[in-house]
Amino acid sequence: CCRDIFKECSILLRFDNEARRIFRLAIPFTISELVETVSEIVVLGIISHQLGTDALSAFAVFETLLEITTEFSGGVVDAITTLASQAYGAGNNMLVGQYVQLCSITYFLFQIPFILMWSFATFDIMLFMGFDENIAQMAKVYARWAVWRETVLGVTEVYYSMLEVVEKEVEVAVIGNIEALFELGAIAIAIYLF
Repeated sequence: CCRDIFKECSILLRFDNEARRIFRLAIPFTISELVETVSEIVVLGIISHQLGTDALSAFAVFETLLEITTEFSGGVVDAITTLASQAYGAGNNMLVGQYVQLCSITYFLFQIPFILMWSFATFDIMLFMGFDENIAQMAKVYARWAVWRETVLGVTEVYYSMLEVVEKEVEVAVIGNIEALFELGAIAIAIYLF
């Protein structure tokens, strides 16, 4: 009985073509996720060191709230993977392009109320949550930049999803690394200038 189980497991764990394909994708995606995570940790360290723990708390709270509201629009981004996969599998590249355009525009339109809300209500929301006026002002200034960053990231996610569907996964991982490093640099510069 144990011999049969071991034999079946060894068949499953055999390093075949499918395993090679998985590792060819897993390695760049893992590196990309590590770069993005380290970048986010460095941003937190820079904010804490340069602006203090109150600013770090406000940043973390605001980013969490922004991410929650962005997720309402995120379903549109997620839809592209399914729709584009079906169209690409059917050989209808024009339909893939139409889905990308439609999802990008729809995502942007869904983001408009959140852009307005965070651009004009962040100060009051942060005061309501118990932060002082100085921190609320910092959050307001940051919010006006961050809502647009999230909108651009959402639209680019539509294009990344399409590229993954058309077998350009490694390129997406490289672009993701560049994006994470660029965002880290932009936030660091903004903090030092602030």
